[in-house]
Amino acid sequence: MHAMANDRRLPENTRRLNDQRAGALIQANHIRERRASLKRQLKGRNESLATLILDPPDYLHTARVETFVKSTPGLGKVRTHDLLRHAGIPPKMTFGGLTERQRALLAAKLSPQPD
Repeated sequence: MHAMANDRRLPENTRRLNDQRAGALIQANHIRERRASLKRQLKGRNESLATLILDPPDYLHTARVETFVKSTPGLGKVRTHDLLRHAGIPPKMTFGGLTERQRALLAAKLSPQPD
């Protein structure tokens, strides 16, 4: 009850700022949960990273490509760095920062190769 009384005494702009921060935190947590779920799906081979690279969902636009490539089975740190270097993609590049050419190159390299 004491906290509620203090909240009423705060200026309107401070209360609005606190509400905005709380909303941003909720949104950030939701994005982290979705990204973690996607990493699990990639590791379980239930999702194709090549498909996601060509058309990433909104919650991946600010995510680093390297993080998700490393989540792909069979690709560790060294292979991931080699793959990104050959595609001309800096290690800290985000999905939203990829050019169409980079997307196509990386997706082709990550697509399952026919035997």
